[in-house]
Amino acid sequence: MLLNDAEQTPDQLNLTWTDAEHLSLEERGGRLVLSAPLDWIGTEEITWQASDPSGLSAQTPLTVSVVPSLPPSLQETPHRRGIAPGTHFILALDSLVMDPDDEAGNLRWQVSGQQQLSANLSGNRAVRIEAPGSFAGL
Repeated sequence: MLLNDAEQTPDQLNLTWTDAEHLSLEERGGRLVLSAPLDWIGTEEITWQASDPSGLSAQTPLTVSVVPSLPPSLQETPHRRGIAPGTHFILALDSLVMDPDDEAGNLRWQVSGQQQLSANLSGNRAVRIEAPGSFAGL
C-alpha cells in the first residue's frame, strides 16, 4: 500500500510527484511503477505528495538509483572429474552462477576450448560432456 490515512480510504487519496527528470512514474493498482530510459544511469530524488479530500497533505522524498546491469558471478567452480573413454556426464549450469539482474532462463551459455572432449549445451541449461572411445586424459 502506497498511501494510508486514518480518516480516508486509499481510493480517496491523491498521489502526485515532482522532480522526475529522467524517470517515468505511474500509479497502478496501489503501486508506484517507475521506469527509466535504457540509456540512462544515475540517481534522482523525487518528491511525492499524498493529499486527502479535505486538503490535508504530506510529502516525502524518494531517492531512486538506476544502476547498470550487473554480470553473472561464478558461485561454484565445477569439480575436477575423471571421465572414461566412451562415456559422458551432464553438468547442470544453474548451480554454477548467480545473476542479480536476470533469471536463469535468460542467461546465454557458450562452450569453448575443448579439444578432445565433446561439449554440447542443451536448452535445459545443462552441458553434456562426452569422451570419445580413444580418449586418454583427465
